[in-house]
Amino acid sequence: KLSAFMIIQTFFVSAISGSVIEAISEILDDWTRLVDLLANALPAQATYFMQIVLISTTTIGGWELFRIVPVVMALLRRYVGPSLTDKEKEKIYFGLRPLSNPKEFEHADYSSQLILFYMVLFVFAIISPMTPLITAFCFAFQACLFRHQFIFVYPKYPDSGGKLWANFIQIMLSCMFIAQVTIFGLLGLKKAVKQLPLYIPLMCITVLFNLYIRQTHFRVAKYLPARDCLKADLDRDPDFDFDFLRGAYLQPQLKAE
Repeated sequence: KLSAFMIIQTFFVSAISGSVIEAISEILDDWTRLVDLLANALPAQATYFMQIVLISTTTIGGWELFRIVPVVMALLRRYVGPSLTDKEKEKIYFGLRPLSNPKEFEHADYSSQLILFYMVLFVFAIISPMTPLITAFCFAFQACLFRHQFIFVYPKYPDSGGKLWANFIQIMLSCMFIAQVTIFGLLGLKKAVKQLPLYIPLMCITVLFNLYIRQTHFRVAKYLPARDCLKADLDRDPDFDFDFLRGAYLQPQLKAE
């Protein structure tokens, strides 16, 4: 939901409203040029979104490296609350955390920000050649930053076993298709009659790949394939005793008294 909000509100609303505001004076003079003006104004939003990506990266990096809020909370915790023993010093007191007990990493907030970065990359990569360079720098910077933070700052729990990234890949594939639809609409505004038919197969391939990877990867990753289950059963000792499993998964309401 947060990723959808970032795509719709932050990306599309900003792009469309910025394009309309930029061309509104000329539209009032000659409304028949509306399509041409929007087609020329949409690519101009690349600079605006590149600035958003750079500012977001530097802002996130500064807050993460300096950790101003956790340091202030730790200083307050040192003088507020019970602190007679080491165990009491590490406890949270009315939301005040010591530095030895850091807060869990907010994966949802950061992932939604990454989704916005990918949307900017997918849409403006072929419109503005500088966009891939800017986003590549931001991704490399954040990779180094959060690798350090995950190793030395944030706790290693909770660990979902990689389930978060499966959802992230599904969202990113949807963003890829949305970006292609956006480019298709831009080509339509540009009246690119020759390029539009050539772009349709790419969109079809993206849809088919999305369906393929959902059926062959995500379903297999969620459930253990029957082939692997059979192999595990065949490799097991034939004299293995399964009595300890008898009734283990029976609900208490279904047990006979």
